[in-house]
Amino acid sequence: MGQETHTIGIISDTHGLLRPEVAEALAGCDAILHGGDVCQRGVLRELERIAPVYAVRGNNDKDWEEPLPETLRVTLFGVSFYMIHDRKQIAEDVGGAQVVLFGHTHRFEAKTGEEVSPDGKRSRGGGLPDVLNRKRPGNRGLSDGAEGERLADRDAAGGAQLWLNPGSCGPKRLRLPITMAFLEIAEDGGCRLEKAELSSKGGLLYRETAAIWTARSGNVRNGGGAGVWDLCVPHAGEPGKSEAGSGSSGDASLSGEGEEEPVIPADIGVRIPGMIRDMKRGRPVAEIARRAGVSYGVAEQVCRMYATHPGVDVDGILRRLGL
Repeated sequence: MGQETHTIGIISDTHGLLRPEVAEALAGCDAILHGGDVCQRGVLRELERIAPVYAVRGNNDKDWEEPLPETLRVTLFGVSFYMIHDRKQIAEDVGGAQVVLFGHTHRFEAKTGEEVSPDGKRSRGGGLPDVLNRKRPGNRGLSDGAEGERLADRDAAGGAQLWLNPGSCGPKRLRLPITMAFLEIAEDGGCRLEKAELSSKGGLLYRETAAIWTARSGNVRNGGGAGVWDLCVPHAGEPGKSEAGSGSSGDASLSGEGEEEPVIPADIGVRIPGMIRDMKRGRPVAEIARRAGVSYGVAEQVCRMYATHPGVDVDGILRRLGL
């Protein structure tokens, strides 16, 4: 049997609005984290019907009979979180958390690294460029415009701590996108963070891999507590087609021709469970590759092995890949 995977839905700044497409996207999650500015108790009640909810108080969550906590520490499926609405209000050491979750700005943000203030009591994300907030022209993959970037390119440096703002999935604000996040946690401790963007007219536009947590040894099958977060930079020319509305997902023309020996990421074991789920859902290989942050050739190999070897698990696929 394959690895069991847990999924955590991560949202913030709903401001009294739980969109039907957000509730639908959260269905099946094992837990939901809310970064504050819930604004209406009814939103929490609706979320609690989906999965257990962990929420912190935002600056607009006032006059509640049972106020939400200003900060919250919680460990779910082996991953430790520190939650606060406004990261500027952090007044304690958060260095022990794998993920620092916040909201308030309504902008999706994912950074790795750690900076400790001179008093030694505050840890803030930094050190790496925020590759996930760059403009997405023509609904294409996020990039820095370099033509030669590969789909699975990463920042060379990683960090043991991820600073995450899922953005806002509540009322549309100015030109900011409507976003949320999902964290998939495998049995071996490997994680995959996905960024999701929704249309203001309803429906999911796309989901793409935003960050990966891997063991320092690079052997994801052995897991382990020590590891690093790596931000993922999708390919500059990858056409991120809509997952809703047009009825078309991915791009069948992304064939990977000319790629004689696809480069297999060291953390492929973390990505395979999600690729298998996408395959079961009928997504095309090009889209599976985009969502997993691997080349078309690697996704094609994994899908072919799973289709031609009924009952094969992640370890079996890794063995067939020669890993």
